Amino acid sequence: MTRCLFMAAKKRGAVLSFSPKWTAPFLLVAVLCSLFSLVPPLAAQQLGEVEGSVLDADGSPVAGVTVRLVDLRRATTTNAEGMFRFAALPVGEYLIEAASASAGGAVDRVSIAEGATAKVELRLDLTVHRDEIVVTASPDPRSQNELAQATGVLDADDLSRNLKTTLGDTLAEQPGISSSSWGGGASRPVIRGLGGDRIRVLDAGVGTGDASTTSPDHAVSLEPALAERIEIVRGPATLLYGSSATGGVVNVLGGRIPSELPGKPISGIVDLRGGSAASEKSGTAGFSGSFGRIAWHLEGAKRETDDYESAEGTVVNSFSEADSAAIGLSYVGDHGYLGLSTSTFDTLYGSPIEEEVKIDLEQKRVDLQGEWNRPSGFFKAFKLRAGQNDYEHVELEGDEVGTRFLNKGWEARVEGVQRARGPLTGSFGVQVLRRDFEAIGEEAFVPPTRTDSWAAFTFQEISTGPLRWQVGARYESQQVDADVEEGKTSRDENGLSGSLGAVWIPNDDWTLGLVASRSIKLPNAEELFSNGPHLATGTFETGNPDLDRETNLGVDLSLRKRTGRLTGEVSVFRNRFDNFIFDRFTGDVLPGEEEGDGLRVLQFSQRDAEFTGAELSGVFELFHGEPHHWDAEFGADFVRAKFTRGGDLPRIPPARYRLALHYRGDRLQGKIEGQKVAEQDRIAELETTTDGYTLLSADVSYRFLVGSSVIDLLVRGTNLTDVLARNHVSFVKDAAPLAGRDVTVGVRLSF
Repeated sequence: MTRCLFMAAKKRGAVLSFSPKWTAPFLLVAVLCSLFSLVPPLAAQQLGEVEGSVLDADGSPVAGVTVRLVDLRRATTTNAEGMFRFAALPVGEYLIEAASASAGGAVDRVSIAEGATAKVELRLDLTVHRDEIVVTASPDPRSQNELAQATGVLDADDLSRNLKTTLGDTLAEQPGISSSSWGGGASRPVIRGLGGDRIRVLDAGVGTGDASTTSPDHAVSLEPALAERIEIVRGPATLLYGSSATGGVVNVLGGRIPSELPGKPISGIVDLRGGSAASEKSGTAGFSGSFGRIAWHLEGAKRETDDYESAEGTVVNSFSEADSAAIGLSYVGDHGYLGLSTSTFDTLYGSPIEEEVKIDLEQKRVDLQGEWNRPSGFFKAFKLRAGQNDYEHVELEGDEVGTRFLNKGWEARVEGVQRARGPLTGSFGVQVLRRDFEAIGEEAFVPPTRTDSWAAFTFQEISTGPLRWQVGARYESQQVDADVEEGKTSRDENGLSGSLGAVWIPNDDWTLGLVASRSIKLPNAEELFSNGPHLATGTFETGNPDLDRETNLGVDLSLRKRTGRLTGEVSVFRNRFDNFIFDRFTGDVLPGEEEGDGLRVLQFSQRDAEFTGAELSGVFELFHGEPHHWDAEFGADFVRAKFTRGGDLPRIPPARYRLALHYRGDRLQGKIEGQKVAEQDRIAELETTTDGYTLLSADVSYRFLVGSSVIDLLVRGTNLTDVLARNHVSFVKDAAPLAGRDVTVGVRLSF
């Protein structure tokens, strides 16, 4: 190991010099050397196999079903008798998943013993509220019911029904989630009343590398239409990805870098849709295949919308355009894969608060991913995720360039997953990040800054019968350098965060999860050093270089009902923040060139605060008799956020209630849903109240099976009664109400 570290330092010319410039890269190399030094030379491996069958709800075998060993990234397809087999599998316990376009899905666990053949029977289920696999919340894939945290998953079918033009709006109907909507071109998810960099948005495990945390008018630089699934981890126990993510993590997963060999020479999707409220026209295509051990993926999307219609008229300058494309290649072996992709995302959209302002955004990105899944020594697997981005967006005032934002950086994480030692499993890892951010122009409100951070983290689980203890810890160090008017300045800080959770699974029906955590948020560059006009938001933003670290003590309790006619989840949470960082309007207005053209002063401040709330989601089976399934879906969420010494926080979402009737057959599916959003009158100083409203929506889809291909037709109507609705979370709620009546028609081909 010493030789490994010395060679790494020598190549950098550092000769073991621990200057801040090389601390993070050197640490990454050191951890890699440490991990691999624990791995002895490969010996004969303990192997077993699994055989099984896939049945539909009536007990009949189903052919052509994709069966995956999720942990090992191995996939196969059932034969004409519904049978499947995996050979040469490492000894251990794994999640196994079956998915069929016509018969539904199933998730189970299988234990592989040395020299033995494990038998498994998977019974497919078409029900709406079934168990999903989550890869974001722990080192190994877990079903939702095995996690202490509250989680959510949108699979391909969910995304097809809920897809909007932006990520925040796509997720806005999920329990506990709202959107920072900014017209039709930008929005970020807000979870339990927390937004900005307290929500970590990931692109397949690493940050998106954009400037969306800088301001709500800045778009997230990914196309939700290209996602295969989106995973949401709510609450502060997200230490695998960032201490500041006290609200949660949103991980957007796609197929840009293949992790397994496809089951046929070429497969793909083509999705076309159009909407009425904004004259939306969009198309998405993705194709995958392989030659030998090399798997490839190619995808692209294009979208255009006009200014959208609300119940009170056209929302001026709410148009958007977006183009994205990616290509990826992977080498897939028997024990893992290594892949590389390159992608682009371009979008042009308007700012409804300033009619002449448009934002032109472009990002180029390169990603590297890999896994090694051959148990040996202390570890059973290693995971690598890395991304490098070149981001630029320009705020246009008419045809003239106002402010140019540049964000160049990279992020990498390496994680070693432990072999089970009795009841103990877990992982250790390290994450490093560099971000060079600059705003150029007379109205640049952020000085040039560079952020270097590194973190070491661990997640450990101990299983004792029906009880699982889950412990997480993360040490994070951050240095922010800024070129301010007075000269160069620097802020160097660190923090230790931790969480303790327990999951009690007394039987197949119930799960109880409890998490307590303490997390540290280090102030970011914008919060520290902003000082200037931001035309797109109509504000003059001022930071505070004297901001202290923010500390959060959080408790989250979740009860889940997994089987029976009634299934669902209820969660309650409480977060206590010391030195909560927030942006507030001071009441001052700086005069503009013309009357009424002034900028409101927005200042980053700190106060102690408390967030308390609850979320409920469930399904009640009204009738289940093959092939017809009728369910009543219901949900509710609320959050109460206030300062401990009196007063309410700004832009906190109001309470919501949801009730839906859902039908699903083998080909036909439909839903009608009503959502009641309460009035928000608990407001901060200088904030205005927002009236409540009720939205009615419906969708119907039909699936055609043509050989091995699937064609889905979708018709979706939202805000069918065309009511006037304003999103209290949005800075531009008055200028940009939510869209009025909209009818979307789509067709999707999968082959």
